[in-house]
Amino acid sequence: MTTRREGWFDVAALEDLNARGSAVVRVGGKQLALFGTDRGVFACNNRCPHEGYPLAEGSVDGRCVLTCNWHNWKFELKSGENLFGGDELRTYPTRVIEGRVWVELREPPIEQAHAKARERLLQAIDDDEYDRIAREAARLLRLGATAETILSDAVAHVAPHLEFGMGHAFAALPDWLGLGDESPDEADRLACVVEPLAHMARDGLRQPRFEFADSAQPYSPEALMDAIEREDRASAEALLLGALAQGEEDRELARVLTRSALRHYADFGHSAIYVQKAFEASKCLGPSARTPLLLSLVRSLSYAQRDDLLPEFRGYASALSRFGSGRDAVPGAEDFVELGAEDAMERVVAASAAPPLELHRVLLVAAAVRMLHFDVQWAERWDRPVSDNVGWLDFTHALTFANAVRELCEAEPGAWPAALLQMACFVGRNRRYVSRDLPAPWAQRGPEDVDLDRLRDRVLDHGTREPILSAHGLKTFVAVRRELAHSRDVAVLVVALERFLTTPLKLRHVRRSARQALALVSRED
Repeated sequence: MTTRREGWFDVAALEDLNARGSAVVRVGGKQLALFGTDRGVFACNNRCPHEGYPLAEGSVDGRCVLTCNWHNWKFELKSGENLFGGDELRTYPTRVIEGRVWVELREPPIEQAHAKARERLLQAIDDDEYDRIAREAARLLRLGATAETILSDAVAHVAPHLEFGMGHAFAALPDWLGLGDESPDEADRLACVVEPLAHMARDGLRQPRFEFADSAQPYSPEALMDAIEREDRASAEALLLGALAQGEEDRELARVLTRSALRHYADFGHSAIYVQKAFEASKCLGPSARTPLLLSLVRSLSYAQRDDLLPEFRGYASALSRFGSGRDAVPGAEDFVELGAEDAMERVVAASAAPPLELHRVLLVAAAVRMLHFDVQWAERWDRPVSDNVGWLDFTHALTFANAVRELCEAEPGAWPAALLQMACFVGRNRRYVSRDLPAPWAQRGPEDVDLDRLRDRVLDHGTREPILSAHGLKTFVAVRRELAHSRDVAVLVVALERFLTTPLKLRHVRRSARQALALVSRED
């Protein structure tokens, strides 16, 4: 039986502890391990912070280093420091009074505990340790932190390490948060914090700092768009800082960056998607994440490739200049089935007097049909040139892009012509990689056969080590749900989504990579 004195607990007889070397005591709601050594008595949590195995069964050497015998983790008993750089061990002060061992269980101030846990989480992110990220995030949540503050800290920490700015780790942030908010299960909610943290860790791993502009330039929308167009990353960042300094609202900044992102068929649609997601993430995470998120966004826009300069899409500028001149009726999705990018754009121009949302719906359905009919044999082939390296993500981007531009163009209607023509580019670009005939069971499957809740669970517990794949699965799932809520006429999206999420993905193309490397090198001679 223990006695208590001002936060100190009488827990054991020193003679008994020295005779046994170690002991386990339960006091103050904690299970502690006690160790009697030549250097004094030490107390710590009995559960190893790695996987919870009992440390009282560990080994203590002459330096008072405690080894957990399950995985060889080593801790200094005096400080709790992990000698391998992982999770720290909680230790407690001890005293010996009249032959009795006393342990102090007083908790440190919450601010101190929170700061230390935050520091440990950022270190786990730097080390890209998935399980440790999960444990440290759980500890922070237990201390009263919110998912939003944890993720906001991580964004500010990782953003300067992203040389080319915003990527899928930041873009998936609001969707992970939304998925977590839907779940009553504590483990699911934690998972939806850990997944974006782990993705950020992967993107920033072993990267030096690529500092953002550190001073603001006087902002104008035209100057910011011009800097991005000239690929002047430093000026774009400085102008963005100027916009924030003068109090520019997110709504207006989003309109400007929407126009900039859709000025070209850019970066396989990433630019528009990133504008949508950056402002969503900023709204979710709050003011402390706003600046690093938007700086990362303008950096990525400045570096974006211009796909409309590729031979397949060179008709884009001409089509855009003629948009609005057409008088044809709105085509059906089936009218795009056989069309390549050039003809798909011309078909949109011919119907460009129609309401934009009607054309959007048709192109969205056409993109979903293309995705549903993807001939997965192309994803397995290894005997083709680089230009035929096609997989599921070449099709899912058409859906996530469609959702992004619909929401962006609702706020910036002047961007509709570019958005619709770029959707036509998506529909047309993968024509040769689809099959007319669907394999069973997809040929007979309808939207009523698809369980979206089951797909949601699959998105959450995705089972892949590649965060870019899990991020695409999540973003496609969210985009499809949003479009279903917006229009009842797009049910084919559900079946296409199910086929994508339930088809195994090849994660490494060993023979293809080797063959294509040889082909390229042989042409260098």
